[in-house]
Amino acid sequence: MRPKISGLTFNQGTPRRDGSRVLCYFDAEHAGLRLHGCALAVSPRNGLVVWGPRSEIGPRRGVSIIDDGLRSRFLDAACEAFRALGGVIPPDVARATGRDGLAAAGRVVAAPVTMPDTDGEGR
Repeated sequence: MRPKISGLTFNQGTPRRDGSRVLCYFDAEHAGLRLHGCALAVSPRNGLVVWGPRSEIGPRRGVSIIDDGLRSRFLDAACEAFRALGGVIPPDVARATGRDGLAAAGRVVAAPVTMPDTDGEGR
């Protein structure tokens, strides 16, 4: 079963100190859980990644997805929602994370990561 992605908000922010960049924030539902404030990001070390919501008590994430299969399903669902709303994931990032199939399926285009214009700065 794939996670259900909702509330996707593009992030127009600049890269973080470690070079990672959040592409969008989203909410997700899966197996009776609702997670608010997850992030789809590009990490210089790991390529395309999904992060759980931030903790209210510090800079760490409040939820970590430790099951590789579940993390992969979250990543695929977030990428699909991101692309459906006009986000672009570069092919080299997709390949680096073992998702070259996204390019073959037409979900990744040969362009830098871009987001459509939004009224806000994301969350």
